[in-house]
Amino acid sequence: FLGAGVTATLSSGTASVTIPGGAAGGANNGGSPYFSGGGAGGGGGAIEVISGLTPAGTVSVTIGGAGGTSSFGAYCSATGGANGATGAPTAPGAGGAGGAGSGGTLNVSGGKGHYGNSNSNGGGAGGSSAFGYGAGGGQVAVSSAGGAGILYGGAGGGGTGSAAGSRAGGAGAAGVVIIEY
Repeated sequence: FLGAGVTATLSSGTASVTIPGGAAGGANNGGSPYFSGGGAGGGGGAIEVISGLTPAGTVSVTIGGAGGTSSFGAYCSATGGANGATGAPTAPGAGGAGGAGSGGTLNVSGGKGHYGNSNSNGGGAGGSSAFGYGAGGGQVAVSSAGGAGILYGGAGGGGTGSAAGSRAGGAGAAGVVIIEY
């Protein structure tokens, strides 16, 4: 499931559910040409085999957007990662914490975002999830924004800047819910 506000209709009594949470976006560089924003944390994940489900029953499915939580009813869920911190005139921004899975047989944490670099070396890379990759940080040479997260739960990279101005961090990728039965 990729969209928000959907309901799964079950056709058997057992389902395997895999959920990566949505990843957060990277931070901007705060207007300083020398200290870049931190990358965001990647989305957590949960995998659960659920038995005893009622055929033709329904379960609410939530798909987390950037930084949001994805879930399969009350059975299992995965949170998105945290945003990276904004760079300051005295220090680069810290990377955001990774999200976490809960309620699954296997729960995994998303990767932590990387610190922004000092001395005009670019924004911090975003953390990865079990299903997606964190994006690279912005490059100082061209004063670029951080890259957007790649696939499900991949985090955005931190933005950077130069004398030309500040650039935003990249957006995190949304989560997904995969149901096999």
